[in-house]
Amino acid sequence: MSNYTYYEENGEGYYIYAKTGEIIKADYFCVPEGSYVCIKTPEQLENYRKKITETPRRSDNPFYFVNKEKSFENISPSSVTRLIYLNSYRNFVNGCLMLTERTKMTVKDLPEVLQISKSNVSAFLKEVVPEYLLINEDKTIIPNNDVFYKGKINRKTWMRVYSRGIQKLYKYCAKKYVKSLGYVFAALPYINFKYNVLCYNPQETDPNEIRKMTITDFCDCVNYDRKHYKRLIAQINEIIFRFNDYNERFCCYVNDGINTDKSYIVVNPRIIYAGNTIDDVKVFGNFIV
Repeated sequence: MSNYTYYEENGEGYYIYAKTGEIIKADYFCVPEGSYVCIKTPEQLENYRKKITETPRRSDNPFYFVNKEKSFENISPSSVTRLIYLNSYRNFVNGCLMLTERTKMTVKDLPEVLQISKSNVSAFLKEVVPEYLLINEDKTIIPNNDVFYKGKINRKTWMRVYSRGIQKLYKYCAKKYVKSLGYVFAALPYINFKYNVLCYNPQETDPNEIRKMTITDFCDCVNYDRKHYKRLIAQINEIIFRFNDYNERFCCYVNDGINTDKSYIVVNPRIIYAGNTIDDVKVFGNFIV
Protein backbone atom coordinates (compact mmCIF):
# COMPACT_ATOMS: atom_id res chain seq x y z
CA MET A 1 0.00 0.00 0.00
CA SER A 2 3.04 2.33 -0.06
CA ASN A 3 1.92 3.78 -3.39
CA TYR A 4 -1.36 4.97 -1.81
CA THR A 5 -1.97 7.92 0.54
CA TYR A 6 -5.13 7.88 2.62
CA TYR A 7 -7.18 11.00 3.48
CA GLU A 8 -10.74 11.94 4.50
CA GLU A 9 -13.07 14.58 3.11
CA ASN A 10 -16.67 15.32 4.13
CA GLY A 11 -16.82 12.12 6.13
CA GLU A 12 -15.66 9.98 3.21
CA GLY A 13 -12.38 8.09 2.91
CA TYR A 14 -10.15 8.22 -0.16
CA TYR A 15 -6.79 6.99 -1.44
CA ILE A 16 -4.52 8.89 -3.83
CA TYR A 17 -2.54 6.62 -6.13
CA ALA A 18 0.95 8.13 -6.23
CA LYS A 19 1.88 6.85 -9.69
CA THR A 20 -1.06 8.44 -11.53
CA GLY A 21 -2.66 10.85 -9.09
CA GLU A 22 -5.89 8.89 -9.37
CA ILE A 23 -8.28 9.36 -6.43
CA ILE A 24 -9.99 6.16 -5.32
CA LYS A 25 -12.88 6.02 -2.87
CA ALA A 26 -12.17 3.81 0.16
CA ASP A 27 -14.64 1.55 1.94
CA TYR A 28 -14.81 1.22 5.72
CA PHE A 29 -15.12 -2.12 7.48
CA CYS A 30 -15.45 -2.84 11.19
CA VAL A 31 -13.89 -6.11 12.28
CA PRO A 32 -13.21 -7.65 15.71
CA GLU A 33 -9.85 -6.87 17.30
CA GLY A 34 -7.22 -9.44 16.36
CA SER A 35 -8.88 -10.33 13.06
CA TYR A 36 -6.75 -11.00 9.99
CA VAL A 37 -7.47 -8.46 7.26
CA CYS A 38 -6.24 -8.87 3.68
CA ILE A 39 -6.10 -5.53 1.87
CA LYS A 40 -5.71 -5.53 -1.91
CA THR A 41 -4.91 -2.58 -4.14
CA PRO A 42 -7.01 -2.00 -7.27
CA GLU A 43 -4.25 -3.53 -9.42
CA GLN A 44 -4.12 -6.59 -7.19
CA LEU A 45 -7.88 -6.97 -7.40
CA GLU A 46 -7.75 -6.64 -11.18
CA ASN A 47 -4.96 -9.23 -11.44
CA TYR A 48 -6.96 -11.57 -9.23
CA ARG A 49 -10.06 -11.18 -11.40
CA LYS A 50 -8.00 -11.98 -14.49
CA LYS A 51 -6.50 -15.01 -12.79
CA ILE A 52 -9.83 -16.55 -11.83
CA THR A 53 -11.35 -15.87 -15.26
CA GLU A 54 -8.37 -16.78 -17.47
CA THR A 55 -6.83 -19.69 -15.55
CA PRO A 56 -8.76 -22.94 -16.09
CA ARG A 57 -9.82 -24.66 -12.91
CA ARG A 58 -8.94 -28.34 -12.54
CA SER A 59 -12.63 -29.25 -12.95
CA ASP A 60 -12.73 -27.28 -16.22
CA ASN A 61 -9.93 -29.37 -17.70
CA PRO A 62 -10.63 -32.97 -16.66
CA PHE A 63 -8.43 -35.81 -17.82
CA TYR A 64 -7.93 -39.54 -17.58
CA PHE A 65 -4.83 -41.71 -18.00
CA VAL A 66 -3.87 -44.12 -20.76
CA ASN A 67 -1.16 -46.71 -20.25
CA LYS A 68 1.66 -46.16 -22.74
CA GLU A 69 2.89 -49.72 -22.32
CA LYS A 70 -0.38 -51.30 -23.47
CA SER A 71 -0.15 -51.98 -27.17
CA PHE A 72 -2.91 -51.18 -29.68
CA GLU A 73 -1.32 -53.37 -32.35
CA ASN A 74 -4.25 -55.78 -32.59
CA ILE A 75 -6.89 -53.19 -33.44
CA SER A 76 -7.37 -50.77 -36.31
CA PRO A 77 -6.26 -47.11 -36.10
CA SER A 78 -9.91 -46.01 -36.28
CA SER A 79 -10.78 -48.17 -33.28
CA VAL A 80 -7.84 -46.74 -31.33
CA THR A 81 -9.21 -43.23 -31.87
CA ARG A 82 -12.72 -44.26 -30.81
CA LEU A 83 -11.37 -45.87 -27.65
CA ILE A 84 -9.41 -42.75 -26.73
CA TYR A 85 -12.51 -40.63 -27.35
CA LEU A 86 -14.97 -42.85 -25.47
CA ASN A 87 -12.85 -42.84 -22.34
CA SER A 88 -13.28 -39.07 -22.06
CA TYR A 89 -16.84 -39.89 -20.86
CA ARG A 90 -15.65 -42.02 -17.97
CA ASN A 91 -17.04 -41.37 -14.49
CA PHE A 92 -14.53 -41.04 -11.66
CA VAL A 93 -16.76 -42.73 -9.06
CA ASN A 94 -18.39 -45.72 -10.77
CA GLY A 95 -15.89 -46.19 -13.63
CA CYS A 96 -18.65 -46.36 -16.26
CA LEU A 97 -18.92 -44.35 -19.44
CA MET A 98 -21.56 -41.65 -18.90
CA LEU A 99 -23.81 -39.66 -21.24
CA THR A 100 -24.49 -37.15 -18.47
CA GLU A 101 -23.58 -36.94 -14.79
CA ARG A 102 -26.52 -39.22 -13.97
CA THR A 103 -27.10 -41.23 -17.15
CA LYS A 104 -24.87 -44.18 -17.97
CA MET A 105 -23.86 -44.78 -21.57
CA THR A 106 -25.02 -48.11 -23.04
CA VAL A 107 -24.19 -50.02 -26.19
CA LYS A 108 -27.30 -48.65 -27.91
CA ASP A 109 -25.95 -45.10 -27.44
CA LEU A 110 -22.69 -45.78 -29.28
CA PRO A 111 -23.85 -45.09 -32.87
CA GLU A 112 -24.82 -41.54 -31.89
CA VAL A 113 -21.84 -40.94 -29.60
CA LEU A 114 -19.28 -42.28 -32.09
CA GLN A 115 -21.13 -40.93 -35.15
CA ILE A 116 -21.02 -44.30 -36.91
CA SER A 117 -23.55 -46.91 -38.03
CA LYS A 118 -24.81 -49.81 -35.92
CA SER A 119 -22.88 -52.27 -38.08
CA ASN A 120 -19.66 -50.30 -37.53
CA VAL A 121 -20.37 -50.27 -33.79
CA SER A 122 -20.65 -54.06 -33.84
CA ALA A 123 -17.35 -54.35 -35.68
CA PHE A 124 -15.73 -51.91 -33.24
CA LEU A 125 -16.92 -53.83 -30.17
CA LYS A 126 -15.72 -57.09 -31.68
CA GLU A 127 -12.22 -55.58 -31.83
CA VAL A 128 -12.07 -54.01 -28.37
CA VAL A 129 -14.14 -56.24 -26.04
CA PRO A 130 -12.99 -57.49 -23.55
CA GLU A 131 -9.35 -56.39 -23.85
CA TYR A 132 -10.11 -52.66 -23.77
CA LEU A 133 -13.80 -52.35 -22.86
CA LEU A 134 -16.06 -54.47 -20.68
CA ILE A 135 -19.82 -54.76 -21.26
CA ASN A 136 -22.07 -55.30 -18.23
CA GLU A 137 -25.30 -57.31 -18.27
CA ASP A 138 -27.31 -54.07 -18.47
CA LYS A 139 -25.22 -53.08 -21.53
CA THR A 140 -23.41 -50.31 -19.69
CA ILE A 141 -19.71 -49.94 -20.54
CA ILE A 142 -16.61 -49.97 -18.31
CA PRO A 143 -13.09 -49.38 -19.67
CA ASN A 144 -10.34 -51.82 -18.71
CA ASN A 145 -8.36 -50.30 -15.83
CA ASP A 146 -5.15 -51.88 -17.09
CA VAL A 147 -5.32 -49.63 -20.14
CA PHE A 148 -7.42 -46.62 -19.12
CA TYR A 149 -7.73 -45.14 -15.66
CA LYS A 150 -9.28 -42.13 -13.96
CA GLY A 151 -7.88 -41.23 -10.52
CA LYS A 152 -4.52 -41.02 -8.76
CA ILE A 153 -1.89 -43.19 -10.36
CA ASN A 154 1.87 -43.62 -10.81
CA ARG A 155 2.46 -41.66 -14.03
CA LYS A 156 5.76 -43.18 -15.15
CA THR A 157 4.07 -45.27 -17.83
CA TRP A 158 0.80 -43.33 -18.11
CA MET A 159 -0.16 -40.22 -20.05
CA ARG A 160 -2.98 -37.78 -19.41
CA VAL A 161 -5.68 -37.46 -22.07
CA TYR A 162 -7.64 -34.23 -21.72
CA SER A 163 -11.37 -34.79 -22.05
CA ARG A 164 -12.27 -31.37 -23.44
CA GLY A 165 -9.50 -31.51 -26.02
CA ILE A 166 -10.21 -35.02 -27.31
CA GLN A 167 -13.96 -34.40 -27.46
CA LYS A 168 -13.52 -31.20 -29.45
CA LEU A 169 -11.02 -32.92 -31.74
CA TYR A 170 -13.21 -35.96 -32.37
CA LYS A 171 -16.39 -34.00 -33.01
CA TYR A 172 -14.62 -31.70 -35.47
CA CYS A 173 -12.98 -34.37 -37.58
CA ALA A 174 -14.15 -37.86 -36.62
CA LYS A 175 -15.69 -38.80 -39.94
CA LYS A 176 -12.79 -37.75 -42.16
CA TYR A 177 -9.67 -38.21 -40.05
CA VAL A 178 -10.51 -40.90 -37.49
CA LYS A 179 -7.99 -43.29 -39.05
CA SER A 180 -5.18 -40.71 -39.25
CA LEU A 181 -5.75 -39.81 -35.60
CA GLY A 182 -5.43 -43.47 -34.71
CA TYR A 183 -1.99 -43.77 -36.29
CA VAL A 184 -0.68 -41.11 -33.90
CA PHE A 185 -2.45 -42.56 -30.86
CA ALA A 186 -0.98 -45.97 -31.70
CA ALA A 187 2.48 -44.44 -31.25
CA LEU A 188 1.88 -43.50 -27.59
CA PRO A 189 4.95 -45.40 -26.30
CA TYR A 190 7.16 -43.07 -28.36
CA ILE A 191 5.77 -39.71 -27.18
CA ASN A 192 8.28 -37.86 -25.02
CA PHE A 193 6.67 -37.23 -21.64
CA LYS A 194 7.97 -33.63 -21.41
CA TYR A 195 8.15 -32.36 -24.99
CA ASN A 196 5.49 -34.49 -26.75
CA VAL A 197 7.78 -35.19 -29.70
CA LEU A 198 7.78 -38.71 -31.14
CA CYS A 199 11.17 -40.17 -30.30
CA TYR A 200 13.14 -43.25 -29.27
CA ASN A 201 13.97 -42.04 -25.73
CA PRO A 202 10.64 -40.72 -24.38
CA GLN A 203 11.98 -40.29 -20.82
CA GLU A 204 14.78 -37.91 -21.92
CA THR A 205 14.49 -34.39 -20.43
CA ASP A 206 17.36 -32.70 -22.29
CA PRO A 207 15.92 -31.48 -25.62
CA ASN A 208 19.37 -31.72 -27.23
CA GLU A 209 19.62 -35.41 -26.39
CA ILE A 210 16.23 -36.48 -27.74
CA ARG A 211 16.50 -38.96 -30.63
CA LYS A 212 13.56 -37.87 -32.73
CA MET A 213 11.62 -40.39 -34.81
CA THR A 214 11.51 -39.49 -38.50
CA ILE A 215 8.24 -39.55 -40.38
CA THR A 216 9.30 -42.62 -42.34
CA ASP A 217 10.25 -44.47 -39.14
CA PHE A 218 6.88 -43.45 -37.74
CA CYS A 219 5.22 -45.08 -40.74
CA ASP A 220 7.09 -48.31 -40.00
CA CYS A 221 6.08 -48.07 -36.34
CA VAL A 222 2.34 -47.91 -37.12
CA ASN A 223 2.40 -50.25 -40.16
CA TYR A 224 1.80 -47.49 -42.70
CA ASP A 225 3.49 -47.82 -46.09
CA ARG A 226 6.50 -45.50 -45.85
CA LYS A 227 6.42 -44.93 -49.61
CA HIS A 228 3.27 -42.89 -49.03
CA TYR A 229 4.53 -40.88 -46.05
CA LYS A 230 3.73 -37.58 -47.77
CA ARG A 231 0.09 -38.58 -47.94
CA LEU A 232 0.08 -39.25 -44.20
CA ILE A 233 1.77 -35.91 -43.54
CA ALA A 234 -0.90 -34.13 -45.55
CA GLN A 235 -3.69 -35.87 -43.64
CA ILE A 236 -2.17 -35.11 -40.24
CA ASN A 237 -1.60 -31.45 -41.18
CA GLU A 238 -5.29 -31.08 -42.00
CA ILE A 239 -6.46 -32.20 -38.55
CA ILE A 240 -7.46 -28.93 -36.88
CA PHE A 241 -9.78 -28.27 -33.96
CA ARG A 242 -11.08 -25.24 -32.07
CA PHE A 243 -9.81 -24.68 -28.53
CA ASN A 244 -10.19 -21.54 -26.36
CA ASP A 245 -11.03 -19.34 -29.37
CA TYR A 246 -8.03 -20.56 -31.40
CA ASN A 247 -7.70 -23.04 -34.24
CA GLU A 248 -5.01 -25.56 -33.34
CA ARG A 249 -3.41 -28.48 -35.14
CA PHE A 250 -3.56 -31.96 -33.64
CA CYS A 251 0.10 -32.43 -34.56
CA CYS A 252 2.93 -30.17 -35.55
CA TYR A 253 4.97 -31.53 -38.47
CA VAL A 254 8.53 -30.14 -38.44
CA ASN A 255 11.14 -30.33 -41.21
CA ASP A 256 14.23 -28.49 -42.39
CA GLY A 257 12.65 -27.62 -45.73
CA ILE A 258 14.94 -30.05 -47.57
CA ASN A 259 14.70 -33.64 -46.32
CA THR A 260 10.98 -34.14 -45.79
CA ASP A 261 11.48 -37.83 -45.01
CA LYS A 262 13.63 -36.77 -42.04
CA SER A 263 10.92 -34.57 -40.52
CA TYR A 264 9.35 -35.36 -37.15
CA ILE A 265 6.00 -35.07 -35.36
CA VAL A 266 5.02 -33.25 -32.15
CA VAL A 267 1.62 -34.00 -30.59
CA ASN A 268 -0.58 -31.20 -29.25
CA PRO A 269 -0.48 -31.25 -25.42
CA ARG A 270 -4.10 -30.00 -25.34
CA ILE A 271 -5.00 -33.55 -26.29
CA ILE A 272 -2.47 -35.79 -24.61
CA TYR A 273 0.43 -34.99 -22.30
CA ALA A 274 2.44 -36.50 -19.44
CA GLY A 275 4.53 -33.51 -18.40
CA ASN A 276 3.83 -30.67 -16.01
CA THR A 277 4.44 -27.58 -18.14
CA ILE A 278 2.73 -27.37 -21.52
CA ASP A 279 4.98 -24.49 -22.59
CA ASP A 280 7.91 -26.95 -22.65
CA VAL A 281 6.44 -28.41 -25.84
CA LYS A 282 7.01 -25.08 -27.64
CA VAL A 283 10.70 -26.03 -27.82
CA PHE A 284 9.76 -28.39 -30.65
CA GLY A 285 6.61 -27.01 -32.19
CA ASN A 286 3.74 -24.52 -32.29
CA PHE A 287 0.16 -25.65 -32.93
CA ILE A 288 -1.75 -22.38 -33.45
CA VAL A 289 -2.99 -22.16 -37.04
